Parts: sequence; structure tokens; C-alpha cells
Amino acid sequence: MILLILIYFVFVGVGLPDSLLGSAWPFMAGEYQVGVDSAGILSMTISIGIIIASLSACHLIRKVGFGKAAVCGLGFLLIGLAGYVISPAFGWTFFCCVPLGFGSGLLQTILNDFVAEHYSARHMNWLHGSWGIGAVAGPLLVSAFGQTAAGWRGGYITVALAEAVLIAAVLFTLPLWKKVQGTGNGKIAEKSEKASVRRSVSVRGKAFVVGQFFMYCSMENAMMLWGASYLIGAKGMEASSAARGVSMFFLGITAGRFLGGMLAGKIGNVTMIFGSVMTAAMLDLVLLFTNGAGIAMAVFLLLGLITAPIYPAMLHQTPSFFPQENLQLLMGVQVASAYAGITVMPPLFGKLFTVTSFQLLPVLQMCFLCCVLVCVIVLNQRAAKKREVLA
Repeated sequence: MILLILIYFVFVGVGLPDSLLGSAWPFMAGEYQVGVDSAGILSMTISIGIIIASLSACHLIRKVGFGKAAVCGLGFLLIGLAGYVISPAFGWTFFCCVPLGFGSGLLQTILNDFVAEHYSARHMNWLHGSWGIGAVAGPLLVSAFGQTAAGWRGGYITVALAEAVLIAAVLFTLPLWKKVQGTGNGKIAEKSEKASVRRSVSVRGKAFVVGQFFMYCSMENAMMLWGASYLIGAKGMEASSAARGVSMFFLGITAGRFLGGMLAGKIGNVTMIFGSVMTAAMLDLVLLFTNGAGIAMAVFLLLGLITAPIYPAMLHQTPSFFPQENLQLLMGVQVASAYAGITVMPPLFGKLFTVTSFQLLPVLQMCFLCCVLVCVIVLNQRAAKKREVLA
């Protein structure tokens, strides 16, 4: 239980830096005298780092184990955050994004794999709810320090100190990591000695593994990035009200992850994904055919709440879909697929909306969620057939 609580705190530590850049950027852009759009370069660099680290994490786990690999990930985050604090110019922040991306990618892959192997679906949902706590707390820290002498750097210093404390805590509990890793499926790393990313994506069903995470994260990030623009353009809301609508979506996701954790053990991952997709589709229809601002904000909250359990449920279902020797590699591929969707699709959606209408946002969400459901159903059917053959 002590180790599990620490893992939750480490995932809070993953969420904290993820939301710092967006909230601190207005301060940073003025200080460095660069355009507001320059943040896109930094964000893409972080995403590329996450993808590379996710695909490499299994090799690090195999060499040093989960606990020491987590220390490496936290160390990368600490280096990146400290770099931001001392950066004298915009060019320096670009280089700081590399360790931030590596740290986030390593930790997401390591902790998702560890929890999927050793804990129930309930804990996977709560793990990602912990990320939401960090993502909410990051902007609050920047806001609190923004009006003080420390400025935006005060938020980064605070988060860097938190990462340092987490490093010390993980180092102190390394025996616990080794003890848990040595039970159940914890010896997978030994079976993966000759594994490679090429092998992981050559396993049967790879397209559906990549597809489900690519589609879901494309949809979720499109709501985060373009949700306010949709509320303004399609519902006629003011900018401040639209921003509150997106915050409702964030709030719904955080609450939904914890609520999903309570229900996961009772209804199962596949049933939860199916129910979430069907309910979200109905909410999208409500969003599409109603005009009230209040209704739109309520639907945004409910969409976050309903779709929140999908991502952790897909992660936790992975061990039942594939041979254990491929698990660590596939976890990395899944996280990489998720961030590929986050990096590539929302800008393309933006181009589409500029030549059509923001009214398409709920339609696209329905289509992408249905694609997620198809991928999950196909993978589940293949797993069921494999179990019948083994029986």
C-alpha cells in the first residue's frame, strides 16, 4: 500500500510539469520577447521526447528495474525544470524540453506497465486521476507566483523541489519496488531480453493497439485545444465563459478517473469502454442539436466525466490481449501512439475547422470514439479466441 500511494504521488509529479508551460507561457513570451505561437515549438519538442522515451523505456526497465527507471524519469524532469528556472533566453528553453519529454515518457510507460502488471483496474484509473490533480495544480502554482517577485519561475522552482522529494522517496523505497516486481508477472523483463520495438509492433493486432490510443488521445486533446473555440464559434459564448467550459471538461476528466476506479472492478474494462463510448455519443448528439450555453457547459463536464475511464481501461486491458513477453514494449508503443495523436491530429483538426465549421467537433468526437470501440472489440475477440485455443 505504501508503494502504491507513492506511485500515485509520482504520477501527480508527472502531471505538474505537463500543465506548467501553457499557464506560464504568457509571462515567458513577454520576458523572452517572442511570439505567442512559439510555445507550439516547445510543446512539439516535449511530445517528440515523450515518444522516443516511451519506445525506449522497456530497455531501461530490463537493465535497472522499475524503481531505478522511475528515478531516472524523475531525474530528467528535475533537470528540465531546473533548466527553465535558469534559462536566460528562449533558445535555452528549447533544450530544456528534451529532458522534460524524456522524463514524462519514461514515467508514463514505467508506471502504466507496473500498475497494469501488479494492480487492479481500479488503481489504473486512480493513477490517471492523480495525473489530473497535478495538471490542475500546475496552473494554480503559476498563478500564485505570477504576481510575486519570483514570477513564473516560482512555480517551476516549487515543482522542481517536489520532483526532488519524489526522487528521494523512490530511492528510499527501492526494496519495495524490487519485492513487488519479483511477484506475479514481474519477471517479464527476463523474457524480453531479445525484444525490440520492431518485434513489439510485429505482433498480431498491432494496428488496433496503435489505433485505439491514437484515436482516443486525438479526440481528447482536440476537445482541450479547440473546445473553447467551439463554444465561441458554434454556441456564441464569450471567451471567458468558453474557458470555463473547457475547465469543466478538465474537471470531469479528473473526477471521472477516480469514479471509474470505483466501478472498474465491478463492470470490467471492456464493458466500461463500451458504456463510455455509447454515452459520449449521445452527449455529442445533445451538443450538436442544442444551443443553450448552460447545456453546452454541462455537456462538456459530462463528456469529461464519461470518457475519462477509457484511457486507463485500455492500458489495464493490455496484459489480457498480448503475450507477457511483449507487454513492456507494447506499453511503450501505446504511450508513443497516444502522443503521436496528440502531436499530429489537433493541428489538422484546426485546419479542417478553418475551412468548414467548429460544428464538426462533436461529429469528429463521435467518429473517433467509435473507432476506439472497434479496436477494443477486435482485440477482445482475438484474446477470447486465443484463450479458447489454450483451454
